[in-house]
Amino acid sequence: MFCANDYAAFGVIRGLKDRGLRVPEDVKVIGIDGTSFGAYSTPTLSTIQVDLDQLAQFALDMITRRIERGNVDGAGNATDAASDQPVRATIGYRLVARESTEA
Repeated sequence: MFCANDYAAFGVIRGLKDRGLRVPEDVKVIGIDGTSFGAYSTPTLSTIQVDLDQLAQFALDMITRRIERGNVDGAGNATDAASDQPVRATIGYRLVARESTEA
């Protein structure tokens, strides 16, 4: 089962256990975001670890560009958001394989 984030995966693992299912023997579970708590859960949680430094840099660059274009007022509110085009970014990631997907 692929979960939207690691915290949801923790809940899925608990719910499966409450229903008598075993992870990873019956159901394999993986989260996404790479929280460090996954290394301490039982079973340990496999995750897609997002490069948070790269994500933060991308967000700061976007904010800086908006400020430089004058699209943000002094309170941080967008003043002309309609002129902004959607931006797509590919942020780095890596698979951290742990017990929840083994067997």
